[in-house]
Amino acid sequence: MSEFIHDASLLRLLQLSSPALPLGSYAFSHGLEAAVSEDMVRCENDALQWIGEIMLGPIARLDAPLVSRLYHAWDRGDERALQRWNQFLYAARDSREARETDHHLGITLARLLIQLGEQSATAWHRHEETTYALAFSWAARAWNIPLRLSIHAFLYGNGARIR
Repeated sequence: MSEFIHDASLLRLLQLSSPALPLGSYAFSHGLEAAVSEDMVRCENDALQWIGEIMLGPIARLDAPLVSRLYHAWDRGDERALQRWNQFLYAARDSREARETDHHLGITLARLLIQLGEQSATAWHRHEETTYALAFSWAARAWNIPLRLSIHAFLYGNGARIR
């Protein structure tokens, strides 16, 4: 299946999925650092398995489907659905640290979007439970990036940022 994407949207897609996007996400390891210090991850293969379990687990089964729901809610202008799915994802985090990390990435991406001239991201920049998936789906929809490519970029960006 081929999808047409305008040059500007393609550039935004690459920007949005880049591990170099200045979100400060390298500071968040999804527990990998703790696993290394507790000797649960001892070698490259262990690290690859750890990352794979994260990518095929919560990110693929929870975050990515919710990016899709949020993308469609942005498309419809459905504020209630945006609130519901964002709160669902926020509440689904398994620890306070995970919620704080997700919120940090979400508001940092919203702040970056505002700096890029996307002033409509301002409302979510100050929201107390803004998730990364919410901000990411907003950017993908606002920049006319097709949903399927947005999901691929979301997954790639998450995997590339795990250190």
